Amino acid sequence: MPFLSRSPVTQALAVFFSVFAPTLLLTPAPGSPGAALQSVALQFLLAGLVPLAFAHLLNLDKRAVFSLRPVTAKNLLWCLLLAFSVLFLLDEIAFWQEQLMGVRASLSPEIQKLLRADSALQLGWIFFALALTPAICEEVLFRGFILGRFLETGQPGQSLMMTSLLFGLFHRNLPALLPTTLAGVMLAFVVWRTGSLYCSILMHAVVNTWAILVVNTTLGEFLPWTRQPSHVPTGLLLVCILGVVVAGKQLQRERVSA
Repeated sequence: MPFLSRSPVTQALAVFFSVFAPTLLLTPAPGSPGAALQSVALQFLLAGLVPLAFAHLLNLDKRAVFSLRPVTAKNLLWCLLLAFSVLFLLDEIAFWQEQLMGVRASLSPEIQKLLRADSALQLGWIFFALALTPAICEEVLFRGFILGRFLETGQPGQSLMMTSLLFGLFHRNLPALLPTTLAGVMLAFVVWRTGSLYCSILMHAVVNTWAILVVNTTLGEFLPWTRQPSHVPTGLLLVCILGVVVAGKQLQRERVSA
């Protein structure tokens, strides 16, 4: 594949479109029979295996390309703080998006139905299919191969933004493009800062799990902005902003035993 060896950005875009194009045709409609199972299969076969196959064909060091660097417990704790802080900030952004643009970014009724469980066993399956699997496979694709290729240009700011925009477009949900892209910025920043994909996998899983919990518990009664766009209390927003600043500064590459 000589044409791919010329530019790491070309390699990143080739992988993105190799995954994105088939998903346009193969992704099942939310709520259709077997949608969750089909989603799992597509995640593993496309988002997971395609970047691994490209890395192999290009003779790239997979450990370096996918940022498979061990992570410390300290960094994982800061990642958890950052994830929960950003969650509520994204809710506030979704509220102002609807107020200013009339575009609603909250979960559609079809997605909520897909996330709803009738038993503990079904809840476990939903967690595996719609929280853990996307967290692993999408991170391998976006904050692994694609971000790693873009960072080879030596322009981290542009790399984080471009990767995050592709992440937003990948979800094919125009109303949620802004919050999804901003979530991508957070995940890309964490991997760039720590050098470890495991951090973004954890944070991605937390965000997905939170959505499942909101649908299946009474959290929405105490946190109404999680059910439908509404103003997040100012005091909580200030705490979340402080959490983002502190956690962002504390995250760093640390020496850990492999």
